Amino acid sequence: MYKDSPDNFIIDGGSLQADEVTLSEVIYDDQQSHAVVNGDFCDKPIKAIEDKIAAIDSYIAAKAAREYVPPTLEELREQALNYQYQKYDAQKHAVVWLQDGSGYGFDCNEDDQNN
Repeated sequence: MYKDSPDNFIIDGGSLQADEVTLSEVIYDDQQSHAVVNGDFCDKPIKAIEDKIAAIDSYIAAKAAREYVPPTLEELREQALNYQYQKYDAQKHAVVWLQDGSGYGFDCNEDDQNN
């Protein structure tokens, strides 16, 4: 589903023109036999609108790119620290793989290693 202002729809690569009609609002779904275009009921299918619906993935991708906010330096640092903590936690545990493919996990403290 794509929902945004007409100006942003144009920015995202769309056009408000559908044949000779300038679109301001369209209600067009698979469940109804009619559509609502600019407040008027219309028979379906409407090729110009179906073409716009077929391109919806490109509008959604363009909207996501337009709204993307890059992470701050602090957020990047936090992500890097979390990654290092996860690696450290993984190294505190060891797994012994048996011939049948099962594994036995244990903490890497001295008592567990000796056992």
